[in-house]
Amino acid sequence: MTDSIEEVIFPAIGLVFLLLGIVLLASILFSAFNPYDQIAFINAEKLRAKIDEACMTNNVMTTNSIELRQNTPSFTWAFSILPRWLIRSGGDPNYVLYYEAFPPGEATGWEVYHDMQARIITPVTDDFLKSQPTQYAGQSVMEYVKEKVEKAYTGSDKIDSIIISNIVLSEDFRADYRIDKKELEKFTSGGGSFGGAGASTSWKGGPVEEAKKSEEKFFSYGKWRDQDKDTKIPLTGADNVFMFSNYMSLSPSEKTAIKYMPCGVNSLCLKTRSGIYSFPLHQCNVKGVPIINDILIDYNGGGDVPLGKKLLNNVKSALGGLLIWITKGTSPGADLAGGGLIASAISDSLVNSLQYKLSEFYIVSPCTISDKQQLNKITIQKKECKDVCESYISYPIYSYDSKNQKLNPTNNNHFVCTRSIGNTINNPPDNLMPGQCIVVSIAAKKSDYCWTPQPKDTGLISNLWNSVKQLYPPGVVASAVLNIGYGYPITGNTAFIAPNQNLDTDNMIILKPTQTALKEGEGFFESLDRKLFWGWP
Repeated sequence: MTDSIEEVIFPAIGLVFLLLGIVLLASILFSAFNPYDQIAFINAEKLRAKIDEACMTNNVMTTNSIELRQNTPSFTWAFSILPRWLIRSGGDPNYVLYYEAFPPGEATGWEVYHDMQARIITPVTDDFLKSQPTQYAGQSVMEYVKEKVEKAYTGSDKIDSIIISNIVLSEDFRADYRIDKKELEKFTSGGGSFGGAGASTSWKGGPVEEAKKSEEKFFSYGKWRDQDKDTKIPLTGADNVFMFSNYMSLSPSEKTAIKYMPCGVNSLCLKTRSGIYSFPLHQCNVKGVPIINDILIDYNGGGDVPLGKKLLNNVKSALGGLLIWITKGTSPGADLAGGGLIASAISDSLVNSLQYKLSEFYIVSPCTISDKQQLNKITIQKKECKDVCESYISYPIYSYDSKNQKLNPTNNNHFVCTRSIGNTINNPPDNLMPGQCIVVSIAAKKSDYCWTPQPKDTGLISNLWNSVKQLYPPGVVASAVLNIGYGYPITGNTAFIAPNQNLDTDNMIILKPTQTALKEGEGFFESLDRKLFWGWP
């Protein structure tokens, strides 16, 4: 019996290591000259040119394809270790293309493989920087984190890092404030968010101190290719690249934090394994670049979302009313309890299945979007931001002056559409985004990954279950099966915290602990649980 078991186990283990070896060998061979880099650069350039032309001419621009290639493991349903290993070693997919700074929450589709605890993404306020004795001092950001953010957050999730989202990537400034691992262990066991059982928080981040320069530089993010010799502020107006100095030595938390920091103002950013490339838009002065994707119907020949949304809402109201009327007389009180809830769930499901996803622009590898029928299903056009974004936040962007150790205002604001951010703590603001935006609408068929799927779980069974939960307490087993079958949407992995006027804090977005960190979705149902995530197309 023992011999027969060994004959099965050893070949299986050998096959796993063989596959890992092949992936490693391919990575080494591609490191010298990677044709996928060239494909990513070409697509970033092509998209930049289309956006500039749309701004300059006010015409609707089209493209037939967008592509970011990356080798991904096969047989992921059988070998879950392969995509997990690739993401944990790289932090993010090999290529991440976005506008100015990566939209919070949208990375949950691959950050699910990390074991990070909760993180806070927040800008430092201009009012706070002005109020400090040494105005706009780089060290003031640390005070903002310690004195303001800690007090403003009162949730139960353990926070292991705070990412300041409005300081441009810099050689001498760390905008990710990480808790010392020993301190994290202390208050994790103590039960508090930022401190428990008498533990004090010990943050690491901010300006790179002169005395620690040799140590910090080895583990630093990197440096800009073209930057001022003294201030080390990146030069603007031309293509630039922030070259990583020792990327593989960074922790997964640090690798993922980089993309939340701006690569520049009014620029497309392309994060690769070697650095972050900045592609400034020369003809545009817009508030943002939203992307509309996962469009299951072509609203008006070119993805006219507002018109389609209005039409679907009318259908929803009529259908919901009809279903409530049908169920009204089924049993006493059914129209107020079960009938109304079930009818609403059905109408929501039917209508939501025809809607779309909207976020700030980003595309990740592996991704191939192609319109083979030449029907112009990838469009780029200038629109009023209010027509596409009904909830937004904005904040000023700063660059760090190494010579004077100060933050310099760039006189530009970054805008974030918060349509998919969760509201378990506060509701995101309900206000129309001002100004003009460049809207990228994708109704063409996609292959591979491209983006985290629909941010809201709008399946019929899920909506019905949520309705039933309002009537009957959910069972543990049933709840677990629902989560496994339908995954964790972006709204469930994020939470919004409104500004605290008393503490002078800005908007905060919480990235909740990943499934891996919470030890959920492991074991037999793992492939089902991650069916919508990276590496599981």
